[in-house]
Amino acid sequence: MSGRNLAVIFALAMISPAFALTDETRGFGVEPPAPYVASPASRPSQDIRFAVDSTTGKPPLAGTGKHLCGASLKAAPTNASLSQAELNQGGNLAEWRDAARNAVRNLGPIDRESVFTLNKARGVEYVIYPDKGSRAGKVVLFRSIIETPRGRVSLSCATVREGFDVAVKDIKAIRSKVTLPK
Repeated sequence: MSGRNLAVIFALAMISPAFALTDETRGFGVEPPAPYVASPASRPSQDIRFAVDSTTGKPPLAGTGKHLCGASLKAAPTNASLSQAELNQGGNLAEWRDAARNAVRNLGPIDRESVFTLNKARGVEYVIYPDKGSRAGKVVLFRSIIETPRGRVSLSCATVREGFDVAVKDIKAIRSKVTLPK
């Protein structure tokens, strides 16, 4: 293939929307908006994971991270007998939020915590500023967690602290393109 052909393919890839990645068995997927792209990834603690990266390099990656975000699904057999409405309003919502808060608290102090909705599923998002190690004061972690009947969906992103207020808009746009499992 000639250099010119490669340049045309690269240019088309840069302007075309990202393609969707979906696990057909569970229906979980992500179709990030341009200029973001998704790729298969793995993490031992997750059943399915997709990496999300910027084609422009902005927002920049944080620390030693390989990807801007990871969209993941972890099976939760205890959720299987519940509907999404029950999970959204469940009597254990306070307990679930406490457990989720404790799970992310080990990453650093929680700066912000708020509830959001994605495709009729209620979730919690956290903004965390790590305060230990080489990332202290330099990195911001953004984590969204949603319980579904098929399992726990999370979007975990890390970028530099400077410019985070701009980056969070893009991160929320990425989250809006996560397809919850069926």
